[in-house]
Amino acid sequence: MLAEDLELGNATYAVRGRVRDGLRSVEHLAAWLRDMRPRLGVTLTDADLRGTADDDLRLARELRDAVRALAATTTEGRDPDQDAVTTLNRHARRTPRWRELRTAPEPRMTVCAAGRPVEAALAALAEEAVGLFAGPLRHELRACHGPGCVLYFVRDTPRREWCSPGCGNRARADQTIIWPCGDHSTAKRRLGFVASRTPNSGAPSTSRQPEDPLPSQRTVATSPTLPPSPPRRRRARNAG
Repeated sequence: MLAEDLELGNATYAVRGRVRDGLRSVEHLAAWLRDMRPRLGVTLTDADLRGTADDDLRLARELRDAVRALAATTTEGRDPDQDAVTTLNRHARRTPRWRELRTAPEPRMTVCAAGRPVEAALAALAEEAVGLFAGPLRHELRACHGPGCVLYFVRDTPRREWCSPGCGNRARADQTIIWPCGDHSTAKRRLGFVASRTPNSGAPSTSRQPEDPLPSQRTVATSPTLPPSPPRRRRARNAG
């Protein structure tokens, strides 16, 4: 399960252990909103998305950082970051919203908002984040345990540890490595693993140096191969 507000928080992601910003420009924000449009609490038209402005980008980044800060303190069992709480509440009350009845072509409910639609959509995401961090689902919020992953998710099964099947596959693949006897740290360095720390976190993680081969080219350490056994001679059968 991944709530819409966590989707915004996960607009910061990692590629091969390097953290990337998914909201680098106004175009990136408009593309993200377009992908999320069916799940947003405010209807956005194509014209609304074309009107995405620099101020919208600033607000989206600010809200994303607040969501990530609160997700980090929640999953680590620490007290909430009060600056992040203040930022989240400010965004939630930024644009008033209400529901109206529409009857054509058939009865349906429409969420209306005062102000610009993109700004209203971000305010709706902030309101959903308030519900997440104040409600029972906060106890199921988890940080992904996948190698190098920086995403968060809401756990829907008791044993789930990863944000996606891909991260789970990579974690299981790393666990299949058989370290040689002796100095494990030396063996890890030879395979290209180094100890590092993720940004804004004290938890150690495993990353790879840029000069290392791609993950698909990773060599699995195995025991030395024994030489083949000499062929056995067949016993000659008795003539009689």
